[in-house]
Amino acid sequence: MRVRIPGFRLAGYSVKFKRDRGEVTVDFRRASGSKRFVSFSSCEQFILFGSLRQTLTRNTQWRVKTVRFTELGREIRL
Repeated sequence: MRVRIPGFRLAGYSVKFKRDRGEVTVDFRRASGSKRFVSFSSCEQFILFGSLRQTLTRNTQWRVKTVRFTELGREIRL
């Protein structure tokens, strides 16, 4: 399923997994001119962040306990 959020485009992302802690960090890079993450509606936040968090934590083989979201290394506060 592909969902588009108007005015939002990613230039890229990276994923770091600290296996010993069960912690995943997803670091986003927005395309220039794209709107900020914090300006998303609560529905848009859930579509992007909630679905990613659920996908990562529900796979029991990965043993992910915590998912953090950052933009260029800075934590995204929702």
